[in-house]
Order: sequence, then C-alpha cells, then structure tokens
Amino acid sequence: MQTINITPKDGSSATITFTYTGEDGTAVTPTSVTWTLTDLLGKIINSRKDVSIVTPSTSNTFLLSGDDLDGSDEEGRIVTCNAVYTSATYGAGIPLREQGHFSISLFTAPRP
Repeated sequence: MQTINITPKDGSSATITFTYTGEDGTAVTPTSVTWTLTDLLGKIINSRKDVSIVTPSTSNTFLLSGDDLDGSDEEGRIVTCNAVYTSATYGAGIPLREQGHFSISLFTAPRP
C-alpha cells in the first residue's frame, strides 16, 4: 500500500489522482475504473463503494469532501482503485489494483 501525500482537514476536501501503467510501464487507458473509500478497519465510508469513473483516461482525478473526510471516528482512510485495461501483448481484461493510505488532520478548536 502506498502513502498518498495529502493530509486533508477533518470535514474539508481533497483530490485524489489515479494514473495507470501497463506491464511495460507505459501509460494505459483502462476500459473500466472503480474506487472504494474505507477506514483503516475496512469499513466503507460515506457509501463510497465501487464508485465508477465514467470516462477513464490515463489519469483520473476525483474529489473527496465532507463526510468522506469525517475524522471523528478514525484518523485515516484507504482508497482502493480497481481498473481493467487491454494489453497489446496479453489481450483484454488485464486487472490493475492499487491501494493508498492518507491521514486526516483532526480539527481542534482554538482555546479561549
């Protein structure tokens, strides 16, 4: 699992970008992509399970916000990407799967 280099504030927003490479390390455009957001224990966050990216390209960015980043019960999140692409060498239906972890900066009210 990779560390995603963001630390959004509790209840704020952040973007995640997926890039896809084939078996030879070159960029590929998947035929399908879904992503899932969980806490560190695997609980689905904010009904974000198998969210489809409608128009896959070699790089896709999506927004997490509000309840996606509610850190009241957990300080971290895991984003799992599942993609399928067609390889010139190995044919259609080649799976790509990656996970990344990031922390949430918990909001603390200023002291009076």
